[in-house]
Amino acid sequence: MAIPGISNGVLSRLLAVTVAALCASKGFAEDEVIKLKNGLANTPVTVLILAAQQNAPTEIHLLVDGEFDFPLKWDGPYSIQIVPDDLPDTGHDLKNRDLKKGAKELKGMPYYLRGDVRFFVDLRTGQMLQARVAAFFDVPTQKGFIVERSVGPQVSYVSQEVLAKQAKAENQPDDHSAAIKLFVPEDAKVSVGDWVCHDTGAVRFIRTPRLPADKESHYDIRCDWKKDGKSVTETKKVSFRPGDLRRVYFRLPIDECK
Repeated sequence: MAIPGISNGVLSRLLAVTVAALCASKGFAEDEVIKLKNGLANTPVTVLILAAQQNAPTEIHLLVDGEFDFPLKWDGPYSIQIVPDDLPDTGHDLKNRDLKKGAKELKGMPYYLRGDVRFFVDLRTGQMLQARVAAFFDVPTQKGFIVERSVGPQVSYVSQEVLAKQAKAENQPDDHSAAIKLFVPEDAKVSVGDWVCHDTGAVRFIRTPRLPADKESHYDIRCDWKKDGKSVTETKKVSFRPGDLRRVYFRLPIDECK
């Protein structure tokens, strides 16, 4: 569409200014999104982010070199935990972070997840091995200098009792069904529709019935519990296929182990 007396270039700049003004009037700002990037060399990760104003964490799965624009809807602070796919029963607690301040420092650059890898020798075989002992997010400047680093040592947060329960759940039937591992508050009630999970504790397991081989299925899993004396309800949609073991977080997993 052409407007008499106004060139296309001028019109484009006017539209850009108008869109920016509309975004500002609706409360959208550049620092309300932070770009997360997985810089770990050999594994996807699940990033769990829980604002102080939330009841359950947001789950973000990042492939190697994957990015995600995380909207900063809450004032925070934000607690961050990392669960790597290659060691899913361990994690890294990066504690409370001021992500809005970090977004302003980054100015659109990624909030970069990296790992501290140590090398050691297996005394039985003499083979050189490596292990990730920590993970951290860096806030660099435009020139590459690190102005803030959030470090989380590796923590094993699943007890032997839970591992035994997990092994039992995983070894039930076969590759025609899926297992769902739930991290929930200790006193939570877990349900799917009219069905109520009778498993107890801070880690629960659900085994699905036989599933269609060529189709993705999903559950809307509801979790009810008391928080500071008030009733809380959260629902998460979980998709799965036969043979899957899915993890679903209604709480930060490492908190239960402190």
